[in-house]
Amino acid sequence: MARFLQAILWACLFAMAVVIPPARAAVYVSGKVVSADNAPVAGASVTLFKQDQAQPVDSAISLGNGAYVVKAPEAGTYRITVSGKDFAAFNQEFQVPASGLPSLDLKLAPLPALRLKVLGIDGKPDAGASLQVWGSFTVAGRALPPVARTPTSSADGLVSMTAGRDASPALISNITISIRDAHQGCGQKTLDRWPDGEVVIPLEKGAHIGGTVVDDDGKPVPHVEVIATRMIGLLPTPAGRVSVTTNDAGEYDIPALFYGTYAVRTMIPGVGMRGRVLTLTKDKLEVKLNPDDSTRQPGFNLPPAPRMPNILPRLAPPGMRWHWRLLPPILPNGGQRQQQTPDHDNPGEQTARPA
Repeated sequence: MARFLQAILWACLFAMAVVIPPARAAVYVSGKVVSADNAPVAGASVTLFKQDQAQPVDSAISLGNGAYVVKAPEAGTYRITVSGKDFAAFNQEFQVPASGLPSLDLKLAPLPALRLKVLGIDGKPDAGASLQVWGSFTVAGRALPPVARTPTSSADGLVSMTAGRDASPALISNITISIRDAHQGCGQKTLDRWPDGEVVIPLEKGAHIGGTVVDDDGKPVPHVEVIATRMIGLLPTPAGRVSVTTNDAGEYDIPALFYGTYAVRTMIPGVGMRGRVLTLTKDKLEVKLNPDDSTRQPGFNLPPAPRMPNILPRLAPPGMRWHWRLLPPILPNGGQRQQQTPDHDNPGEQTARPA
């Protein structure tokens, strides 16, 4: 009997030795995130992936001195990515030995940027101007999210425009840059590839919208926002949304607009949304945004929202009227659930009876 129990014990110990694998020691990967000139980059997102896996195994945010630490569950091949503001996306594959890495510094490259030289309507550099700049880019046949900036031009009329962290200049095509200076004009340039040098964009006067916002009684409405959005077909474009506020007399003025079709709208307190769709083909267009000017050309008013039809009378028997009110599903003090039923004796009233 003792030998039998001893054999069972040895069998259990052997099974445990086979089934339970030895614990794998975690390996730490650390270093610094730096820029191209070796300056520390704070706030960068560092993410560690196992080779050919989409789920990250660890992540960290770089400190003020650029330092980071991430943990790999075991030795092997890993991929590390870094994402930082104003820096191009970083992606590197490397081998993690069981002894760990002494240090892995990650150097980020600046985002590729277009150098744009803006010329005023007089042909001179548009220096020190507050601009609205819109950019659209296509990478490998895929349109990137539009980029919008509000920079101030340098003394030489220069501004820069980046395409985004995931954009490589070699893969970028179909670039469209639109620039607006409210005091000078607007300009646009389309490129089929990433340029090697500066891109010169001259401004022209552009279109001009002005008018008055009035309420139902024809009274001017001061201090409300008027928004003009450039349209292509029925869709708004990334470049061309401009907003102003009416003055004390309800007047507004939007200069230096691109030629084309715009949706101009405003929200009048106590009245609702009012708007027109306009095609700008001349220097200036006077528009009154009021409820009763739908016959004035060009454009139209946005109609009020349609009311839902009342279908309850069609469901009720002839001669019966329905009046509805909400009841709680459970009444207090242990009351029963109630439902609403029509009172056939008095069609004009509604009573609640126990279910």
